[in-house]
Amino acid sequence: MPKRARGSALYFPTAQRFMRQIFTNIVTGRKVVMKKTIWIAAGITGMLLGNPAGDAKAELNVRIGGRPSFVIDRRPDFVELRDYGFSVSVGSPYDIVYYGNMYYLNQNGVWYRSSDYRGPWMSVRSNQLPSKIRRHRLD
Repeated sequence: MPKRARGSALYFPTAQRFMRQIFTNIVTGRKVVMKKTIWIAAGITGMLLGNPAGDAKAELNVRIGGRPSFVIDRRPDFVELRDYGFSVSVGSPYDIVYYGNMYYLNQNGVWYRSSDYRGPWMSVRSNQLPSKIRRHRLD
């Protein structure tokens, strides 16, 4: 039970004294305190258990060494543009150009290059693109 010290607010006995009081009440059969103790224990248990989170989902994209990671499940289909001298991907979530045994990917105006469609992808400045790709706009 809380006690009042001289000129101060309420304070509670130490944990040992509190546990001793609960044990004494159990032995002597004081039911009123037992009911309070049970309600306190139930309340604490409820706070600790709480409502578990439902279906929590998260997506994580990790960059190591500044290299971007693009998820491409299967090799994209390409259409060869003979007049332009390179091939472009069809049905891919990314804009990919295939030229000279290299894949060039454009994401938000930034170009990336890789020797394999699965990566690893390295950023490329637009002036480092092959001239056949650089002279055309990507629409």
